Amino acid sequence: MTPALRYLTRKMENDWSASLCGLLAVDQRPLETTPHVCHALKNVFLAQAQACAVAQAHKGGAAPKPSAMCKLCVGCAELVEGAASHLRSELGKDVAAFSGVAEKSDSGCGLLDHWDFLAHAYWALAHRFFAADLWGREEWGQAVAHQRKCVTRARQPAALLGQLAGVATSRAAWADAEARTLAGYEHENGTIYYGQVPPDADLEPLPVHAVLMKPAPMPEVDVVPISLHRPGDNAAAFSSAAAPAPADAPPPAYAAAVEPPPPGYSDAVGQAQAGAGAGAAARLEAMGFSPIAVMSALSFNSGDEAAALETLLKAA
Repeated sequence: MTPALRYLTRKMENDWSASLCGLLAVDQRPLETTPHVCHALKNVFLAQAQACAVAQAHKGGAAPKPSAMCKLCVGCAELVEGAASHLRSELGKDVAAFSGVAEKSDSGCGLLDHWDFLAHAYWALAHRFFAADLWGREEWGQAVAHQRKCVTRARQPAALLGQLAGVATSRAAWADAEARTLAGYEHENGTIYYGQVPPDADLEPLPVHAVLMKPAPMPEVDVVPISLHRPGDNAAAFSSAAAPAPADAPPPAYAAAVEPPPPGYSDAVGQAQAGAGAGAAARLEAMGFSPIAVMSALSFNSGDEAAALETLLKAA
């Protein structure tokens, strides 16, 4: 989906919409093909795919590595916030018109309200995993501070409107569970470890994000302008800019205007993945896994970075 969005941005907006506008004298550019909207959708799709990887790591039963999970959650949060920023840049104050999560008729929850909810949830998970990592490294005070951040984020926004109201009960149960974890940290720190809980200014920053889901490249191809007419139609009647065809000119051969189809998408993805092995290994090693474990996981999964991460998290 992501390569298709880039394709819409670069080619359809410039070529197809201009051809349609010339034929019908009406602006034919769909909103979905404007650059900022395409970037927003791309970021959200990548965040959703990465969130699936986070959920799958827990589904396997083995305890995932907290530091790696934290980086993945930071990546999800930043992608969603970037999507909201791109949409605001394109629409400005009109962004409020994007209402509904699944149904356009639901005006109770705007699209940015939904994305704001997702960003808070991902940030809460990032603080939660980082707190667990800090606790394991015996940094008791920092762990308590980050778990407090987790509980605060898990309860934001305070009100869930529209279709999001349906997840309010589940969100409250999750926030309560994180609050119980915080109470356990505070109890042990206050009776055993006595680590100083730092203020926000001295809080250890979250690690740099990890974005596992990368958009695959799509080959650039020449786009054939859309033709709204059959062979023999007088296209000049639809555009004042078009020159009249000679009276004795033969009907245009429509089939001749159609170019061969572009290279297969799967071929382009395969070429991109062939040169991405070194980058995949570097990204996985940056999450804290040893080079030997990374190479073994990539080899076992035929170079699939997402599957290799899942293997590493299960083995951690």
